[in-house]
Amino acid sequence: MFLGGTGAIGGAAALRLARAGWEVAVTGRDAARMPAELAAAGVRFHRVERGEVREVGRLVGDGVDLLVDLVAYTGEDVAAMLPVMAAVGCPVVVSGRAVYVDREGRDLNGEVPPSFDGPLSETGPTLTPAPPGTDPFTREGYGPCKAAAERVALDSGLPVTVLRPSKVHGRWARNPGP
Repeated sequence: MFLGGTGAIGGAAALRLARAGWEVAVTGRDAARMPAELAAAGVRFHRVERGEVREVGRLVGDGVDLLVDLVAYTGEDVAAMLPVMAAVGCPVVVSGRAVYVDREGRDLNGEVPPSFDGPLSETGPTLTPAPPGTDPFTREGYGPCKAAAERVALDSGLPVTVLRPSKVHGRWARNPGP
């Protein structure tokens, strides 16, 4: 199951799994935004807001093999979903490159661009997690809120995988690059 699975990352992953024989479901706000190719591959759409934890829990039921949360923006988002994630074989939280900082503590959304010494690693330094109530939909709040979401997931004791995509391109991308 993909929470927010109709865009570039979730859609591509859902399609690949469906074509490999998995039963796949995605959630979203608007069924019209689900690519027809997903429906043709047998992917089921459920009109569910990510914050409707009880409804997501009902869809997960006694457990699913994989739950990919593409719309967890804050620590509070992840904390609310932990009971559902506990019933899942492989819970995944999608974060982003915005959490990384360079040696000087500069991040990708800051006024001064960071200077990285080489390829980024998941063990590299990250932003201080945002406190509860921080707006994740601002330039200043996005990275720290994603860092908080990661921290809650990783500190939960569940076998959570955190993914940090960098540039997202391809079909179904909302803001495709050149």
